[in-house]
Amino acid sequence: MSPSPYPDGTPYRGHIVLSVAIAFTILETVFVALRYWAQYLGRKPFGVDDGLILLAYMLCIAGTIVALIGISTPGGIGYHITDVETYNPTALILWAKILVIGAITYVTSCCIPKVVILSLYLRIFTSKSSRLTCYILIFVVVGLAIADTVAAAVMCLPLDYLWDKSIPGGRCIDIAAFYRWGSLPNAVSDLFILLVPLPTVWKLQVETRVKIGLTITFLTGSIGMVTSIVRCVEFFSHDPVLDGTWSGVTFLYWSIIEPAVYLIAACLPCYRPLIKPFTRKVAGTLGTRGKSTAKIGSGYGSGSGMKSGDRAGFEDLEKVRAKEAYVLREIRVTTCVKQSDEVSLVGGKTGSFVVGGG
Repeated sequence: MSPSPYPDGTPYRGHIVLSVAIAFTILETVFVALRYWAQYLGRKPFGVDDGLILLAYMLCIAGTIVALIGISTPGGIGYHITDVETYNPTALILWAKILVIGAITYVTSCCIPKVVILSLYLRIFTSKSSRLTCYILIFVVVGLAIADTVAAAVMCLPLDYLWDKSIPGGRCIDIAAFYRWGSLPNAVSDLFILLVPLPTVWKLQVETRVKIGLTITFLTGSIGMVTSIVRCVEFFSHDPVLDGTWSGVTFLYWSIIEPAVYLIAACLPCYRPLIKPFTRKVAGTLGTRGKSTAKIGSGYGSGSGMKSGDRAGFEDLEKVRAKEAYVLREIRVTTCVKQSDEVSLVGGKTGSFVVGGG
């Protein structure tokens, strides 16, 4: 390794990118591996969305590699631009190329997990309006990704003008505005992805706790919105070009964090087979305690309360949960009957049960 051209004591903050890269590479790998393990436990065949998750993971890793190259000595990112111009001016060429490549990997790695989440919605929803909304959102998300990729690739004409201002007739777009506004469409699309399933969930005739559980499940698909907003605020608070190699640290670590969070969000809703053994243990523990009364007639176990066009999809999503709730209720009733032949029913009436075998 060649010695650093920068004198000792030169301000440097590239280590932040290194720390973020290590942490989120580990997180991405763990969450993606758990997703595929859950698919195996659930005996689910490998689908298109599983392939997209793998592609998104590889793009996230590619973006991380780009960031690490940027903070290397040839990249110069992490030092003030005045120091780079003084001690290592050739690093500005690699810094400019990182601006382009990093933007492209960021855009594509944010897009794919969103498509995966919307594909999940399409498997759940059967009503035409919900499905149409999902298709429109997929079109918008992919369209924005393509537009941003093209904008990054032609931010300067010719592109070489980005790092070689001596080229005659060269011109660039407002690069600062490009990075500042780049996260806003992500945040807006995240908001719509969050809102799509909520009306259907809260129209279901099931217990409130079930609605809350479903809402939380769908909320996990939109946690990337938080990082989009934070990234947007960061770029509006600091000029990403004025001291580009110094502020480039912020650009790079958010280009690692935001796609990673989207990838994790796309994996979370698939973990049901992983937590099923724990929910069964909890249900068994609660069932053995027993209670003096049991409320019967909620209809939750049969799933008959769903009245929207999305009932079939939600039956698939909630099948295991409904069965567990029904078994738990049966355990409680049986326990109560063994203690007393009379069980309080809904409405204050009393019913007698004939218990056989014990």
